[in-house]
Amino acid sequence: MKTLAYLILYGFLLVVISHRISGQDDPKKTDTIQFRVEGVCTMCKTRIENAVMIKGVKFAEWNKESHMLTVIFRTGKVDQTELEQAVAEAGHDTENEKASENAYNKLPGCCAYRDHVNTH
Repeated sequence: MKTLAYLILYGFLLVVISHRISGQDDPKKTDTIQFRVEGVCTMCKTRIENAVMIKGVKFAEWNKESHMLTVIFRTGKVDQTELEQAVAEAGHDTENEKASENAYNKLPGCCAYRDHVNTH
């Protein structure tokens, strides 16, 4: 009976140790995501990239033509929802977060993407 209990305990410890070694709890693990962010110009690009540079983000680049934002971030520090919220707070709509009217209205006139301003 004691042998069986030890085997079960040993198996459990083996699973826990292998889980930790696999890196799933590694706070330095990074991931890369892309999501759509509305904007029209170089000023938008700067604002979007700066907005998403919150704790845990290592790299951010917004493509003006495709409207796609690429972000490399630490998975234990930040997630996509927080990233999209940060962009929306800066006045830019994302796939899942819409900027408030107040945040959008603070954008310069040339950045008014909802008003069908062309990319420039």
